Amino acid sequence: MDRSGNAYVTGFTLSTNFPTANPLQPTHGGGSYDAFVVKLNAAGSALTYSTYLGGNEIDQGLGIAVDGAGNAYVAGFTGSTNFPTANPLLPTLGGGGFFGNHRLLSFDGNNITFRWGDYAHGNKQKTMMVSANEFIRRFLLHVLPKGFVRIRHFGFMANSQRSASMELCHQLLAMAPAAPSEEVVPKNSTWLCSICRAPMTVIQRLTPAQIAWRFPSQSFSDTS
Repeated sequence: MDRSGNAYVTGFTLSTNFPTANPLQPTHGGGSYDAFVVKLNAAGSALTYSTYLGGNEIDQGLGIAVDGAGNAYVAGFTGSTNFPTANPLLPTLGGGGFFGNHRLLSFDGNNITFRWGDYAHGNKQKTMMVSANEFIRRFLLHVLPKGFVRIRHFGFMANSQRSASMELCHQLLAMAPAAPSEEVVPKNSTWLCSICRAPMTVIQRLTPAQIAWRFPSQSFSDTS
């Protein structure tokens, strides 16, 4: 709420007919949820402005603040590759992600078809079909044991462009880049990576039974 009693609200909606007024984005972005940003007059009787804010995936507004000049600041998250930007520090989606119902396309009783982003090829949207058991197996790979916490990096720390973003941060802050750490390579390592030709180190050896349990043979079809 600002000094004049006007209220500022953010959240997310599935509606394609959400009430708008003087919108920055007049229509739903095309994904599942879109964030919305609304300013209500002090009486709560009229919209000063109301707008969608989103793109081709899920977008949610989770917090809002206003300064003394009445400028609204919205925080939330997005999975959209075309989220509206202006003078951005990070112009493209970093490459992280999450799996939600909006990515599930169909289930025929045996196989599940879902949408996924190929971040290695410009975040091209593709579809894939796997068996229900294989889908559950892949999903459970991301479920951590009790007591463990997953750390995800977003924004300038996103894996896909961390190096370039950190270099830009160093330039903006007039800081010298950090010296790369010197890795100790075992002298007796004879396995070389086929890509970079650097020595590889064995971390864990799996028995055939462990491999079969962790990676059951399941065929899948990329239908993109």
